[in-house]
Amino acid sequence: MTMAVCALLHVSVLLMGISSGQTSVIQTEQTMLAAFGGEAHLQCRLTQSKVVHHVTWQRIGPKGEVDMASYDEHFGKAVNKEFRERVEFIEAALQSCSIVIREVMEQDEGCYHCLFNSPEGSFTGRTCLQLYELHPPVLHVRASDSTAESAVSCSATGRPAPTVTLTVTQPDLHLSHYNTGSVNNTNGTVTVTTTAVLSGLHRNGAQVGCAARVLSAPQIEVLESVPEASAGGLDEGSEDRGLSGWITVLIIILIVAVICAVLYAAAAAAAAATRLIKKYRSRNLQRSESMTEVSEMIEVLADTENNEVRNRTPAIQRKEQKSPGPSSHVVKKLNFDG
Repeated sequence: MTMAVCALLHVSVLLMGISSGQTSVIQTEQTMLAAFGGEAHLQCRLTQSKVVHHVTWQRIGPKGEVDMASYDEHFGKAVNKEFRERVEFIEAALQSCSIVIREVMEQDEGCYHCLFNSPEGSFTGRTCLQLYELHPPVLHVRASDSTAESAVSCSATGRPAPTVTLTVTQPDLHLSHYNTGSVNNTNGTVTVTTTAVLSGLHRNGAQVGCAARVLSAPQIEVLESVPEASAGGLDEGSEDRGLSGWITVLIIILIVAVICAVLYAAAAAAAAATRLIKKYRSRNLQRSESMTEVSEMIEVLADTENNEVRNRTPAIQRKEQKSPGPSSHVVKKLNFDG
């Protein structure tokens, strides 16, 4: 029993030594960071010259390793069908091999193997991909109306929770009363908000900076100008701003009043013109109706006179027919006397 245990321990030590030796032969990053939707670069390189015939990249999934891409000294580069749209070789060589995964998504997060197959055996390297998300921070600097201080707030959203840092660009400015809070969003991101009080005299062009960082990824920084204030505080500036504000309001009121007056005058003129047009049309209509009536009366009178003339003409003719003319006896007598 003791001999069996010793033999088992000896085999375990040998396996650990082989595994450790293989790992030391390959140089790779233990953890790689990549932004969601960005690119992930995975690289493995042999630290010792070995006779290698084949290099394979594998993704370690829940059901085991899945071959993604391979490089062979005879057949060259090959990418498996399900990975061709987003996986590509950057460097294809037997001593150093690297790939890029484009438009990385959540299912790409995990660990990967690079295998260098040689007559001595398979040398395996392991690198893990960790994804992060970071949006540009939103910075606000608001001056107080009663004191010579300004309220500063900066919010950044990312995954995992980002670190938010506030800075100033002038030595006379000071940030104090820091407060930080976070909110977990439904999409898995975290919004972190840091607030502070800005005090001290500042010259024109002073700025407050806000930097957001996730893990060891590059930070994103934004700057915001500090509202100007006089040497005696913000009271004088507030009064000036108040006076300027009232002047602006009065100017706006005057402009609106002028516009309203112009519009009213235009509307009144249009209404007057409309009334004149209607009156003119009404007069023309009445005049036309009067002319029509006169014409009708003239026609009636003419018809009446014509009728009377017609009626009188037959009577005269009848009267002329009834008047006595010379009789035939008289005519004969006259003829006889002649």
